[in-house]
Amino acid sequence: MKRNVIITLLAMVLSFTNAIAASKSYRITDIHGIVQSNGFILKRGNTVTENDVLSAKRQSIIKVTDSRRSFTLKLQGELSVKQLIASIPNKYESAIDGIRRNLDKSSRRNVEYGMVTMAAEGLPAYDLRENEAVAICKEDSVGDLMVIFMRYGMEKPMMYKIASATYNYLLRMNIVTAKGYDYAYTSSSVYNVLWRPIEKYIQPNDILIYSITPYLSDIDMSKIKTNDDKTMGEIYQLFLIDDND
Repeated sequence: MKRNVIITLLAMVLSFTNAIAASKSYRITDIHGIVQSNGFILKRGNTVTENDVLSAKRQSIIKVTDSRRSFTLKLQGELSVKQLIASIPNKYESAIDGIRRNLDKSSRRNVEYGMVTMAAEGLPAYDLRENEAVAICKEDSVGDLMVIFMRYGMEKPMMYKIASATYNYLLRMNIVTAKGYDYAYTSSSVYNVLWRPIEKYIQPNDILIYSITPYLSDIDMSKIKTNDDKTMGEIYQLFLIDDND
């Protein structure tokens, strides 16, 4: 009799252990509000499984990632991580996938390069030091995005134009990001469109002083992925400035 009880208990423990092992895990990258799980207040850097039940008395936001995809979870009350992920509206997903499918072809066709003088384009006269660079983004009168880039040691600034068709991709991505979805940070698409042209001029650990248009201000450039699967913030020291300063 005692042996049967022990076997039953071992089977239950093994089953429970397997269930935990099979549960998908997520790392918390950001949290706004007070969210608890198993009696503990969660903090950035903690790990939760899809079966963990989260609770919040007031509406809170918790961002999680499984290293492949990121999710912004909105919570008030009690729900499991799996339920929260399932409740995220997918109305943007197909639109984003469609944009990305055409992105490479579009960006190759709509990015133009040229060398310009600092005075001609009104680039502020930054006194750049070694390992410093500046990039100014401006929208022109026809709806294209102009990026003017200068690094210490370059004789002249470089300018490249992102035509409106591709610039619209960035604008739509900003709208999606503003609504709490992290698609901008799950691939290198934004980096390839906006910053890849300066890749060969700038070095790791460089200080990049940059401005962006107000319409792209919801995208945190330090979090976007490069083609090395690192974020820009991990490679460069980024300083966002007001273009009117």
